[in-house]
Amino acid sequence: MRKLVTILVIIVTLFMLVGCSIKENPRAKIVNQFDEYLDNDIIDEDDFDKFINDVSNYNVPGFVVVRATLRNAFNQIIEIREGTGFVFAIYDESLRVLTSLDIVRTQDESHKLTVEILDYANRLYSALVLTRSEEYNLATIKFDTYAAVAKLRKMDISPYVPMDNEPILMISNYKRSRNSLNMGWIIEKNSETGFYKTSLPADEYIIGGTVINLNKEIVGIVVSVESGVANVLGVEHLRAFLNI
Repeated sequence: MRKLVTILVIIVTLFMLVGCSIKENPRAKIVNQFDEYLDNDIIDEDDFDKFINDVSNYNVPGFVVVRATLRNAFNQIIEIREGTGFVFAIYDESLRVLTSLDIVRTQDESHKLTVEILDYANRLYSALVLTRSEEYNLATIKFDTYAAVAKLRKMDISPYVPMDNEPILMISNYKRSRNSLNMGWIIEKNSETGFYKTSLPADEYIIGGTVINLNKEIVGIVVSVESGVANVLGVEHLRAFLNI
């Protein structure tokens, strides 16, 4: 009996080791990623319509407009910045948003920063900046609401690094059009900076714009725009910053 138990334990252990090795195997990850890429044929008209409808109906409530107002010591408005962010966590009635640090950056300690959140239904909330990271050029924001009433959603971050030439969609404030949808693709990835070069259009209003894949998962966020080019911080750095 003891021998049978020992053999059973060994077999179960081997299965667990094999499962872990498959889970951590980079080749298995890229195979799974490629299979998912093929399963979502964006060229097919029906699949494309379904993708856009799902994004509009299900995912858009996970994105918000971040409005930052900067005032001087005399309470005069110096600047109003407006960008985008996405909900990455919901705690009871408190929500967390990830956005670009450039939207909520302050360079003078005498300046007062007021942050507001507008959701997909144009409801306005007072917000508080929780963390700022110069390393990643990211910031987290907290705002309180009745989540069940607001019907806001938490967005998932992709477990996979997107492939070159993979189709993507950016949800941003492009041309000051809230929740603007722009299709493009990944041109190349810079492993040193963590930035993705994409074919997405860029202007000064796409700061904080969120990039999703065909599985409607986050793969990047626009942290800045330089010379008409969007600096999209990739999923590896997003996961590192959020510690997930």
